[in-house]
Amino acid sequence: MQIFKAKGQTEFKCPLCEKTWPYDEVRKLAKLSTDEKRSFEEKLRANTVKNLADFSVCPGCSTIVERLDVSNLCVECSVCTEKTGDAYEFCWNCLREWKGSHNRADRCGNVGCTIDKKLLK
Repeated sequence: MQIFKAKGQTEFKCPLCEKTWPYDEVRKLAKLSTDEKRSFEEKLRANTVKNLADFSVCPGCSTIVERLDVSNLCVECSVCTEKTGDAYEFCWNCLREWKGSHNRADRCGNVGCTIDKKLLK
């Protein structure tokens, strides 16, 4: 199911029939409990915010961090830095503590951290 915004409304697109459904209709038909609705709407809000800007969750403290330089995978968490007194940097790609040289757009120094070259085109 694909989620997108149209005319300020959240809509869902079925991957099988490609029919578009407004969120209000999906919500009525889903027959979710109150807790399930609350959880779903929290996730929907988080995804909407994430799509509006480049945000991620810091692996050190779980604070939401914005990446200001999209050409650099090295991101500093100000909350962790303040707590420890040392700069805490993590990799935007693999979400592990930063290793290696700074200002990299392709990978950090952690084993297995690479970006598929197709995604960079």
